[in-house]
Amino acid sequence: SKSQLQKRVSSAEIIDAVRQGFIAYSKGLVLVPPPLVYAFPDGTGEICIKTAFSSELSTYTIKQVSVMLENIKRGLPTLNATMNVYRRDTGKLEMIISEEGWLTNMRTAGAGAIAERLFRKKCARVLGVVGSGTQAEYQIKTILSQYKYDLILVWNRTQKRAEELVQKMRPQFLTTRIVVAQDLQDITDQSDTILMVTSAQQPIITSTMLSKRNL
Repeated sequence: SKSQLQKRVSSAEIIDAVRQGFIAYSKGLVLVPPPLVYAFPDGTGEICIKTAFSSELSTYTIKQVSVMLENIKRGLPTLNATMNVYRRDTGKLEMIISEEGWLTNMRTAGAGAIAERLFRKKCARVLGVVGSGTQAEYQIKTILSQYKYDLILVWNRTQKRAEELVQKMRPQFLTTRIVVAQDLQDITDQSDTILMVTSAQQPIITSTMLSKRNL
């Protein structure tokens, strides 16, 4: 269950597992078929079925993900996921993990943390975050678990949501100043690292907006 996973699995372990997965995939040791995706005709969500296979593992997993966008209005998570773990040799079901999106979000945040670690400047002190949804929260927590930024700027097209995320994060990271950015230019002018966490279909930050500090 989600609560059991949260007690047993740390951010560091997830980041390392994602890193090892990237390495194995790069070496051609993992087969990843395209996900099966069914988008609801009314645009309110989608269902995804994903899997991967590695000859180095004794199990394989099939994950079913539900994304329900209307849950935002209900005050519920938009993402839920269940994973079925099978033995590779017999196909027998070994475990069902009802992770409620926690592990999925942590995996995505772990990938973001790896990218941040690889591309971050040694002198980076300011993190700019564009977006204030669930994944933005996970990304901030995971990144701050491995590196300390002095200042985090948060921008969202709906300012109220940015303010809500800032208020939620501040008590958890007392030594880091976390504030709402006034606009996107504020993000690009001040940030050493910029974290994009949105579902936008069009570019939000263009090359002309970037400063030498970001490059």
